[in-house]
Amino acid sequence: MSFRGDETGSIRRLRSRRIDATVLVGLVLMALVAVGLLLVHPRGWSAPTTAPTEQPLSASLRVCPAAPSGKAQVVAASDASGALQSSAGLPTHAQLKAHTPVSGTGGAKPIVLSASGTAAGGFAAGSWATGPLRASDCSGPSPDAWYTGLGAGAVHDSVITLTNPTDGDAVADVLLYGPKGPVAAPSLRGVALQPGATKSFDLLRTIPMHGVLDAEISVTRGQIASSVLDQQKSLTGGPAMQEWVAPQPHAVRVPVLLGIDAGHGSHVLYVANPTQRQLTADLKLVSGSAVFTPDGAPTMTLPAQSVVSLSLDKLLRSKAAAGALGVELDATGPVTASLRRTSGNDILATTAGDRVGEPAEVLVPPGAKQLVLLGDTGTGSVTVTTSDSSGKRLGSQRLSVTADQGATASLPAGATFVEVTPSGVSVIGTVVVTQSGKNGGSATMPLRERVRRNLVPAVLPGLR
Repeated sequence: MSFRGDETGSIRRLRSRRIDATVLVGLVLMALVAVGLLLVHPRGWSAPTTAPTEQPLSASLRVCPAAPSGKAQVVAASDASGALQSSAGLPTHAQLKAHTPVSGTGGAKPIVLSASGTAAGGFAAGSWATGPLRASDCSGPSPDAWYTGLGAGAVHDSVITLTNPTDGDAVADVLLYGPKGPVAAPSLRGVALQPGATKSFDLLRTIPMHGVLDAEISVTRGQIASSVLDQQKSLTGGPAMQEWVAPQPHAVRVPVLLGIDAGHGSHVLYVANPTQRQLTADLKLVSGSAVFTPDGAPTMTLPAQSVVSLSLDKLLRSKAAAGALGVELDATGPVTASLRRTSGNDILATTAGDRVGEPAEVLVPPGAKQLVLLGDTGTGSVTVTTSDSSGKRLGSQRLSVTADQGATASLPAGATFVEVTPSGVSVIGTVVVTQSGKNGGSATMPLRERVRRNLVPAVLPGLR
């Protein structure tokens, strides 16, 4: 069968039109898909970079530790007015007046304090007991906290307390390091706390062992505040010596421990290396004129993930240590440190301090008081203002501060609220309080950098 020429051409033109229509439909579909993709992910489009905005802190939490003898004084104050709420001890609802402490009685359980409004930024709280003196800054929730120089033995024992001060669930890991490395403590892993719950762990009952310990408290969910009560027990009976140990917020390469009393008691330095490599640390002394390495000062070898102890009695009784204000470590990596002095029936625990570049507030117990500072960076001044328990202003003084030089100031014995305001300089500092008498004792209250502002992220419109 054959076709004429004009019929063959018609068939070819028909096929061509059909092919052209199919191609056209395909191209249209491809174009629609491309437009859709551009609408979802525009080509070359990126979100504009917008920095978060700063806003004043509107609420602030503090947790005061349980009283070691079942009774302690709890004091709260701020540099501005605002509302105060307390879970116990203090009035449940109170109004804070600027620079005027509110006091109450602490008990066998931690006390949760909350300041709101303008009082949140400069909010501070403290707790202390006497016979002999024991004192602690009431710290807020923290993602990490380090406690160096703890014990889990019959003579030297420590109790770790975790508190969840919020309305949500919280979980924390307590990691322990000993002289020979990490210490297995399965019961301290994944510690879950329901809203408002508190759990305490006596290390003697949890992991009885000889030797000193370092504890890292790492919060993996929610918010948790921690505290540690250190105890020195007598094997012949009699009351145990007790002291709260202040946390070190994070490991640093150059920790500074201020407020030593070189002429009294026995001093032991504890240094922990949380890294996975061996470190070394040079020991230096802080004086009013310099930070220096005295003759005979050792270089400490710090094995990985371990804690090392060193007696400083010989060094602190030497002529080189006369007038020393503190100890500084220059390590080859981040470490944590504490200095423990025992004298008579009293323990003085000193923890490495924060670098403070903005106003800091601390509440201190009655007794003779001395502010000890070390200039960290810059050259400038520090203004120190004190108020008593009724809010009466006791005085103000200005200190010149230079990097790598110490400075001291005597504070009024009746001072309760101490404000330290740096200008042109950052400092590390602590207030040393001493009560005289048979059941006196000493305590250190470190300056802490307060969170005063919130960072609010920018929210941008998205494409769907």
